[in-house]
Amino acid sequence: MLLAFALSSAARAELLVESVLSTNAATATLLAGRLAAPGIGISNAALSGVPEAIGTFSAGATVAGFELDQGIVLSSGSVGNAVGPNDDDGSHVLVGEWGGPGDDDLAALHQTSIVDAALLEFDFSCPPGASAIHLDYIFASEEYDELDVYDALGIFVDGVNAATLPGTSNPINADSVSATPALFKNNNVCNEADGVLCPFDLQADGFSVKLTAEAAISLAAPSHSLEIVVGDEVFESYDSWVFLSSLRCILADPPPVPGLGPLGAYGLGGVLSALTCMLLRRHRRSRRREIS
Repeated sequence: MLLAFALSSAARAELLVESVLSTNAATATLLAGRLAAPGIGISNAALSGVPEAIGTFSAGATVAGFELDQGIVLSSGSVGNAVGPNDDDGSHVLVGEWGGPGDDDLAALHQTSIVDAALLEFDFSCPPGASAIHLDYIFASEEYDELDVYDALGIFVDGVNAATLPGTSNPINADSVSATPALFKNNNVCNEADGVLCPFDLQADGFSVKLTAEAAISLAAPSHSLEIVVGDEVFESYDSWVFLSSLRCILADPPPVPGLGPLGAYGLGGVLSALTCMLLRRHRRSRRREIS
């Protein structure tokens, strides 16, 4: 099954990127499994988009400033174009070369027309007691600080977008990230003709810091849906990429035991155990005094 990935994909001494050979259900399940932490159940996995726009990455930790080591990557163009250095001011797939459809959820979220969408979706189930999920990601783009149209990203958990600027409901794209200096890493301050290299070994003109999509999930629901999608706005051709890693379930805090005050957080068994130890220590001290 591992042969579903192209071994002759774009690679360099730093970031390693591999595109998939097929977008069938087996490949989708492999990608979802690579993304999910142990203990998470995966079902009904599906991909949409051309194989060149979907893949995996590794050795991210070797790229200075890149905060994810390995995972999956989706692109509005070609995942292979993400490999550095930044030697092309607008690395892209030519307009119309993919000719792929958009995504209605992504278009509605960003209120624009979307084409060439790359999508991974699947249902997942968490261990009992989980009340939320977290998913780490980095959004990189050739559109930063250059264009007035922006590729779009959506991470929909049970239909609700979780790819937002921290503390807001504003969706992530190249404009919203670059307008927030604390979230943005500029990789477009270089001039190879003058010997000034870009600071990060990526083709992208900029990328976000590691962000975390966070979403509450119902304890009562047996499974949940996750849809991750990136696409071109209108017919703009410059590439964008979303790198994703570490889908994990977050367990709810256990409620304190009623009537036990501050000890309630330890649970009834813990409180009884502590009381038993305290009484035994008192009994031993009393016996020593009697013997002496």
